[in-house]
Amino acid sequence: MQAGPRDLNAGPRFRTSIDGERQMVISHARLMCTSVALLAAVALTGCAQADTSDEGMTQTGGSLTLEQLLDEGLANSKSDFQTEVLTAARESGEISEADWKEGNNLRLQCLQEKGFDAELLYEGAEVYLQTDADPGAASPDEGDSELQAADLDCYEKTTAFINEAYSLINGGQSSVDPDEMQRAVLQCLIDRELVPADTTYEEFVADLEQNEGKQYSPQSTEANDPVAACWMENS
Repeated sequence: MQAGPRDLNAGPRFRTSIDGERQMVISHARLMCTSVALLAAVALTGCAQADTSDEGMTQTGGSLTLEQLLDEGLANSKSDFQTEVLTAARESGEISEADWKEGNNLRLQCLQEKGFDAELLYEGAEVYLQTDADPGAASPDEGDSELQAADLDCYEKTTAFINEAYSLINGGQSSVDPDEMQRAVLQCLIDRELVPADTTYEEFVADLEQNEGKQYSPQSTEANDPVAACWMENS
């Protein structure tokens, strides 16, 4: 695996290599329903007016703040490690390099325990996971799917929100423009006839905010969820 990772827009990444031939870099935020839910949560927090008075809290594009990202992380934490790191970051406005790397080492260990040969690649404030897909998979696509599902499971309980916050603090990725992202998602849903053509942006946002996204958010953990695909492709 000679080639280095290339930069993507946002979120944790990994590079997969299948039979030594097919290689691709995928933004983990574009993989499956749970990752899309993170993006939707970020978009919704961006709809509110941000309070930038807290010392150490970073204001990003639109109205998304580090404070809001950390609050979302604490609300969705799946491990004591995540809670500890995000709580400390909420108090200090910082995430140490040691905590960031420890989280990614836990993610790597989790993936290795699932049978995948992987390694971490660090590039500034970004981290990439380079790994071979399951050699026992019946097809490359099946290998991709199994790897993505395994890495998503590991990521959710180790570095979810920590990687995003660390990168945001250290200028490693551009911020999400919630309005632009949501408008692109709505247009995708309309183009693919997943929602009525006359659905307005206001109706779309109201559903996300008031109904927990029951109509316009992914309703499945399957990677081929058509609604999830629109979020993935426009995140």
